[in-house]
Amino acid sequence: MGRQEHDPQVFWLSVLDSLRQTGAESELVRELTAAPHLDGASVVGRLLEDLSSLREPQWLVIDDLHELQADEAIRDLELLLRTAPPELRFVLLARRDLRPFTWAVGPIDRGEPLGPVGRSPDL
Repeated sequence: MGRQEHDPQVFWLSVLDSLRQTGAESELVRELTAAPHLDGASVVGRLLEDLSSLREPQWLVIDDLHELQADEAIRDLELLLRTAPPELRFVLLARRDLRPFTWAVGPIDRGEPLGPVGRSPDL
């Protein structure tokens, strides 16, 4: 992720590109190009539709999540985390606590805040 990513469209197009490069079942994710009125909620809805027939686990790794500064993209990512099919697995990496986020460790519906899981003592 780019430094202080403020553009939700750039973020979501990057997520889609990453998922299309995963190998098995990556063809399920339809290509999408930038458009003036493309919003994250629409992208997430389309992505959920695309991934509804996943049969094998797929991993989405988002590094430098602390750089995501677009409130809209954060809300839409939370939506994806809460509603993704169980075959879509997430690895979210950040260099600092993400207190504004309401994500949970484990099942998203437990409502627990994200804590420093596996934090290195160097951080």
